[in-house]
Amino acid sequence: MTSPVQIQRILVPVDFSSNAEAATSYAMLLARALHATITLFHVVDIPPSMVAIVPGASIEGDLAANTADAELRIAALANTLQAGLAPGDVAIELATAVVPADSAAEAIVAYAARGFELIVMGTHGRTGWSHLVVGSVAERVLRAAACPVMTIRFPRDHR
Repeated sequence: MTSPVQIQRILVPVDFSSNAEAATSYAMLLARALHATITLFHVVDIPPSMVAIVPGASIEGDLAANTADAELRIAALANTLQAGLAPGDVAIELATAVVPADSAAEAIVAYAARGFELIVMGTHGRTGWSHLVVGSVAERVLRAAACPVMTIRFPRDHR
C-alpha cells in the first residue's frame, strides 16, 4: 500500500473567465482544508494575429503590454482572494508564462511539473463543432499532466 498523497501545492491556471473564477474558488476551499499553497498561473499567449506579417516588424511592444496587463490582473485577483482570508490562512503565489497561442496546455503542464500535486482549472464545456475547432486546453492538460487535474465547469445556465 502506498502512503497517502500530501497535497501541498495546487496550480490554478487562470484566464480571467467566469470558469477560472469558479475553479479558483474551489482551489481556495481545497487549499484551506489541506493547508496548501495555491499558485495562480496565467499564460500570456502570442496570438497568430500578432505574428509579424511585414518582415522586420516587431510584436515586442504589444506583447509587453499584454504581459503587463496580465500581471496587473493576476495581482488584483490575488489581492481580492487575500482580502477574504485570515492572515496566514492560504499562501497565494503568482506566475505567468508567454507562449504561442496553441501552447497554453503545454505551458501549464510544464509549470505543474515543478512539484505541484494538483491542478485545479476551469473548462468552458465546449462541445461539438466548437470543441473540434477550438479544442480544449483543459482536455490537453488532463491528458498530459503528471499530477491529478480537477476541472470545474461553470454552468452556462445559472438557474
